[in-house]
Amino acid sequence: LEAKLERALELAGSLLFATGSGNELLWALDRSILAKAFRGELVPQDPNDEPASVLLERIRAEAKPTKGRKKTRASKRTAKGAP
Repeated sequence: LEAKLERALELAGSLLFATGSGNELLWALDRSILAKAFRGELVPQDPNDEPASVLLERIRAEAKPTKGRKKTRASKRTAKGAP
């Protein structure tokens, strides 16, 4: 019985070590995928796509409130320069 218990504890220790190593690998994989995504390396890039800066300006222009429209809390913060 004692030998079985020691073997089970050894196995449990091995499994804990393996899952810890696996978690570290997953963390590194997440970081590398995000880095590649921000560099535009996950999919082929189309040179005809508009730059992100142009898209952001278009979104900002479309999001500006028109006269007579009530401002929301989010638009008030944006208007003051807060994120």
